[in-house]
Amino acid sequence: MNVKIKILVLIFLFAFNKLYAQSNDLGVWIDLLASKKIKSGSLALNGEFYTKDNSKIIDRISIGFEGNYPVTSFMKFNAGYLLMNYNMTDYREIRNRFFSTLAVKWRLSDFVFSHRERIQLTRKPLPGANMKNDLYWRNRFRVEYKKPEWKVTPTATIESFYSFGNSGTKTVDELRYSLAVKYSLSQNQDICLYGLWSELVHKDFYVFGVEYEISI
Repeated sequence: MNVKIKILVLIFLFAFNKLYAQSNDLGVWIDLLASKKIKSGSLALNGEFYTKDNSKIIDRISIGFEGNYPVTSFMKFNAGYLLMNYNMTDYREIRNRFFSTLAVKWRLSDFVFSHRERIQLTRKPLPGANMKNDLYWRNRFRVEYKKPEWKVTPTATIESFYSFGNSGTKTVDELRYSLAVKYSLSQNQDICLYGLWSELVHKDFYVFGVEYEISI
């Protein structure tokens, strides 16, 4: 128990030091996910509530769905859609996001490593009837420390965003680093608390996040 407490304290000291020792923006992200197992795969509904401007303004509210299917015992395919309502200062903008993902996971002793490759297309409205397509390749690596007798799982993640397509910058224009603690509330419910640092081209954005997942 003492080891678990020390790990939790170290993670949140690091996360909160990053969150408050900065002069850029700070937000709160809340993610909800409800999944249903169907044969060997699963379907899920998800929702997002994100803030910005030091958490004074709602940045976006999203709702969507996704499906997961195991390709092998260590590889999973995922695809989904998000309907997003963005705050554009003086008006709200509706965006449509489509994504597909291939992820692998493997275990080494008490460490669980996972790597995810995601292609993400976001359609944004332009004046008139035109649309802008933002295409991203997201590359994520995650390490979890899982002890069978623990209800908490410490996690470290790094993710890159590469912009491509006709309107892309052809560069990595965002890097994300996060530390998290996932807690098992019950056999089918988990909650995750995390601190995230997003390194953007023109600024850094810091996040305190909460994720809640339930299997029904």
